[in-house]
Amino acid sequence: MLPAGAAYKPSGKVMITSADIENHFAADAELLSTGYRREVFLFRNLVVKRIFRGYKRAKDLNYHEWRNYKKISAKLPEELKINFQTVYQVLEAGGQTYLITEAILDDNGKPSRSIEDFGPLRDREFWERLEGVVSFLAEADLCLTDIHRKNVLVRKKERRLIPVIVDYKTMGRDFAPWQIELFFRVGRAGKMYRKYGRMKKEFMAV
Repeated sequence: MLPAGAAYKPSGKVMITSADIENHFAADAELLSTGYRREVFLFRNLVVKRIFRGYKRAKDLNYHEWRNYKKISAKLPEELKINFQTVYQVLEAGGQTYLITEAILDDNGKPSRSIEDFGPLRDREFWERLEGVVSFLAEADLCLTDIHRKNVLVRKKERRLIPVIVDYKTMGRDFAPWQIELFFRVGRAGKMYRKYGRMKKEFMAV
């Protein structure tokens, strides 16, 4: 845990500060979605993920994702950068952590929808590109635990549909220490591919 109000190693220019969160977030933030552990907001043209107050691992999850994003971005080939949401920094304010990330927007300026909200897709390029993303993560041994309908956005950009990953929780001891298979590279990759396969089966239109 950092001192109150501190930023956690921002990536590039600091976008907002803990003072912005404390003074303006409650009035200006727009709720986009609610998950099991966090709420997701649009705030000053950024997406902010806030841990639920009282969540037992509240001081871990946003930092965990920030560290994983840094590992992924260090290995990410240029052609796949458009498929990963940029993470800028972690802030602490009011006893809660805030993950500050890029806002993924369609050409019309509105937030891109998750594949769950978008619905079945027949677009061949979309699925080929998402397959490439999953293959990259497996080969880099940076397998994500939540590649599913809520965490893959469908971005409309220049008449294309682009998949964008927006969740960076990884498999292993941190979040599933009881699953022994995830201690091994082949187990992590296998579980990620199975989750991806179920999503593809459900949302790939034929």
